[in-house]
Amino acid sequence: MVAAQKPITGSAISERLPCWRAVLLAKLIAPTQPPRKVWKHTPRGWDSRARGGKYPKAKEAMLAYTNISECPCCLVQASVKKHARLNCISHLLTMIPYQDLTPDTVELPEREETDYQRPSTDAYHFVPLIYGSKYKDN
Repeated sequence: MVAAQKPITGSAISERLPCWRAVLLAKLIAPTQPPRKVWKHTPRGWDSRARGGKYPKAKEAMLAYTNISECPCCLVQASVKKHARLNCISHLLTMIPYQDLTPDTVELPEREETDYQRPSTDAYHFVPLIYGSKYKDN
């Protein structure tokens, strides 16, 4: 950053740019504000910002050549990462052929009564209970 330039603040960014570009620019500029974070910037980062208008064109050209019927490219709208991941999983599951494999119901025979008594568990070694308790409902 040149010393004579006035730093761009968050409000000035959001007034002039679409939301996603404002966020990217804020991330790029934010480390220059406190002097201790200037080391995070590289000349490549500033160059990529200067060439930023070429990236969408390159993406469109790439999609035009690689998006074919045998292997279609699917773009993910990822404003909310959790939703994007769930949408990807849902989409992938719809691509897999599915047939209902629910098994038939099985009738269990009645259990025999025996005089078996379970021995004491004092002699056994157990993993320590850090989470939960030894009873299921607690």
